[in-house]
Amino acid sequence: MMSSVESIIRELPPADTNPAEICQRFMELLRSGNRISAENLLTKTALMTTTKAELTLEPMGGPASTYEFKNVRYATTKKKLAQVDCVVAETVEGEEFRMEMTWVVRKQSQGWRISGVMLELE
Repeated sequence: MMSSVESIIRELPPADTNPAEICQRFMELLRSGNRISAENLLTKTALMTTTKAELTLEPMGGPASTYEFKNVRYATTKKKLAQVDCVVAETVEGEEFRMEMTWVVRKQSQGWRISGVMLELE
């Protein structure tokens, strides 16, 4: 029988997964209600900060939202820090709403992990 820790580890993407795929997997895990596995895609600092602020990770948008992951921009030639652009789109009562965000991801020994997200609020 597999322990819960083993099942979480099996759900994590391989270390060579690219930054955009990590962000997409994070959103999919949140949408499916698998918050614990999603938390494992955060850096330790991001998880500590989220926990300390008593924030709960929730999926962005509603159940019918779509996510489009666009550009991956690396901060340096060493490719240890990247930004991933994302658009979340949702139609509510026939009107489309779009939210743009940028994920900040860091290369760690176990692969890319999310260290933050930037949103522009109007």
